[in-house]
Amino acid sequence: MAEAANISGGPAASVSRLELRVGFPDNVPDPDFAGVQILVDGQDLLARPGRYGPYRGPWPPALLGDQSPLLPADPPRRISLYFEGSIDPDDGNITAIISDAGRHVIWADFRECRADAAIDQEGMVFDRHPTASTSLSVPDLMFDRERYVAEVRRVSAERDWERWQTADLLLEYLAWAVRGRPGQSDENFRPYWSEPSDDGGFLVTFWDELVPRHGLVASLNGDPGPPEQRARSMTDALLSTPMSRWPIVRRIEQSGEDAES
Repeated sequence: MAEAANISGGPAASVSRLELRVGFPDNVPDPDFAGVQILVDGQDLLARPGRYGPYRGPWPPALLGDQSPLLPADPPRRISLYFEGSIDPDDGNITAIISDAGRHVIWADFRECRADAAIDQEGMVFDRHPTASTSLSVPDLMFDRERYVAEVRRVSAERDWERWQTADLLLEYLAWAVRGRPGQSDENFRPYWSEPSDDGGFLVTFWDELVPRHGLVASLNGDPGPPEQRARSMTDALLSTPMSRWPIVRRIEQSGEDAES
């Protein structure tokens, strides 16, 4: 396997393989939103690199796209890769200097930095040599540049996070709409969870506020378009339909057993 010196002066690094995924992280209980999972040679090295954790990847639009901070720049930049999962300025961000090294891309000098130490508005770029930071025992990483850029471009082009963004907006719109329509039915179902489904649509879980463990799951499909438009069209379509005609695919009964509709 090819080797090259890294920019932090440490030992030579073997060429690693980068894989990016978008979704809800397995290592974070009850995550609030989808993030980017960074795998290096199939391993999530950044989930627990220090004393604390688990850490998780940021909201996809912050790390992906045509101007992705993962793409090396001149001069090199210190980029936030993972964070503790809240907006507390005291929380730590897992950062590394990303640089172009000819046929390779190098991630070096992994450090945990306070969230409020970011030097850009998006909170993704940090000072290359932060005055207050904690060095992490993560080895410098080297990637084949062509494969690395292709992976960033691939995930950015798929824009899979837009499905999760649509799901989040759908849940938000439904919650506001239901709160604004008291007494719309004899049952007190409220939206609790929304996620993309395998068929390209969305599954929304509703729970009855008055009857424990009594809920249902509806399958929705919206008009094509950006996340806001799709979420709004599904919200309007569902709430203009009597509950007896909702596209329910599963009922959750008091016993906790699921019953197929």
